[in-house]
Amino acid sequence: ESIHDDKYENIGPALFEPIGAESPIVKDTELHLPLEETRTNYMEELYLQSEKKRRRIESRVAEEEKTVEDRRWFKRAQNVLNAIITALRSTNEMQITLNDLLRIGSTRKAAAQKFYILLVLKKLQAINLVQQEPYKDIFISKEPNIAQIMVK
Repeated sequence: ESIHDDKYENIGPALFEPIGAESPIVKDTELHLPLEETRTNYMEELYLQSEKKRRRIESRVAEEEKTVEDRRWFKRAQNVLNAIITALRSTNEMQITLNDLLRIGSTRKAAAQKFYILLVLKKLQAINLVQQEPYKDIFISKEPNIAQIMVK
């Protein structure tokens, strides 16, 4: 029984209640983390957020770089395709060789780039490539899709 009259609100245990007696006070059951642990959790959360943001930015930059590189390769492919068409028209032949495309003094890098572009154009079915034997001339002829590739 409480020591307070009925006029007053019962807000807590009476003085000298026996140990183990039920208290009308509602106990807070939440676990309170020490300040240092809370700070550590907050810092980890900030780090994770900054990592996500950094990855998004890196991804966006990589996509932009890829787009720039794709445009660069497309322009190179267009230039090689124009050179093929010009060479085919000037020789009045149905095919030319890779050596016809390479200028005197072309670097290995330029030759490798043109060869790679030829493979891409072959994949797109804009040109046909034929090599009779290893280390022999590569013959280039145009395919029906060449007009579609030129328009792009």
